[in-house]
Amino acid sequence: MVADAKTVYTQFQKRELISIVEEMGLDIQLDTRASDIVAAIYRDIDENGVPDTDDDMSDLLLEFLVAAEYVDENGNVLVEQKEDDDDDEDSVPDDELPKCFTLADERDPSCKRCKVFNRCMKMRINARPDCYGKLYEVRDEQCKVCLEALPCSIIVSKIRIMRKQGVK
Repeated sequence: MVADAKTVYTQFQKRELISIVEEMGLDIQLDTRASDIVAAIYRDIDENGVPDTDDDMSDLLLEFLVAAEYVDENGNVLVEQKEDDDDDEDSVPDDELPKCFTLADERDPSCKRCKVFNRCMKMRINARPDCYGKLYEVRDEQCKVCLEALPCSIIVSKIRIMRKQGVK
């Protein structure tokens, strides 16, 4: 069983968590909360498996994996890896999918409890328009009716702020 995310993120400073996600090749915003960073790391490990604990791994990442109870102090994996993390989701026939399928929301507790949440979220992400995170405009009619308007507007506004500050 993996350690509770809250227990884990309280053991690390935010800059350490940022170093860990950079080492893992994850893309997060610098203003992301520590708890959300840990959740992103957990999601990545759930999707891609526990990182290989070879000589190239930093001590910090190994320490995180130990604290999260993915590996022991020697780097041996403690958590059984699923062959296919969508097994339960794939067992739900398409004609039994909820009406809200493809509208997954990470902030909605009922969505997180849904048997097809991961599959639903993947479908939502795959259906995002090409302009997502690039061209949000408050007055644009297409943006006003877009399901992805809120997260898109946040991404675009952060990019604009970073450009004003000279960050690329």
